[in-house]
Amino acid sequence: MILHIIHLPKIYFHSASKEYQESIRRKESFEKEMKEQGIAYVVHDAILNEPAPFTGCIQSHKAIVREAKHKGFKEVAIAEDDIKFFAPGAWDYFLKCKPESFDLYLGMSYSLNNFKDGLIRGQFDSLTLYIISERFYDEFLALPEDNHADRELSRICDKKEFRICIPYVAEQLNGYSYLAKRERTYEHRIADKPKFGLVVNSQ
Repeated sequence: MILHIIHLPKIYFHSASKEYQESIRRKESFEKEMKEQGIAYVVHDAILNEPAPFTGCIQSHKAIVREAKHKGFKEVAIAEDDIKFFAPGAWDYFLKCKPESFDLYLGMSYSLNNFKDGLIRGQFDSLTLYIISERFYDEFLALPEDNHADRELSRICDKKEFRICIPYVAEQLNGYSYLAKRERTYEHRIADKPKFGLVVNSQ
């Protein structure tokens, strides 16, 4: 399966900006991750939409889903450019555990605490890595664009078949956030979650 990566290219930014340096850093990082995991991938330029970056974010995800629908793909795997896998073999494990039936299949989530047998109920947080089924394309494409995509999806997940890989296979790379406009770290948000190839920190 090909992984479609959303990336904000450096050409969008002034060379002295944090965004420019972050774009370079993320590109170097995900290229390294793809090589280590043995993933075939395609990079898509993200849509930059200021002053509401989350609008450009959801539009970027929709662009890939729209292309998948146009080409008749049964499903499509999407990742954001700050993806970081936990251990070698994580991508293969993610694909191996892919359920036969799903609308969305996630590789990780931060806020998620309510799930049973991989079926998500309640709020979840992050579209760092996921596979979307063709049966959910139209509903995904109809999501409002004036809010974060994961928040909009959380509103309907109790009625849909959103599933998650257990243990999680990936997280976000620490660093500058285009959305928050500041440096962010993520380990504390996932410290107690099951991670592929790693021991869970229970403290």
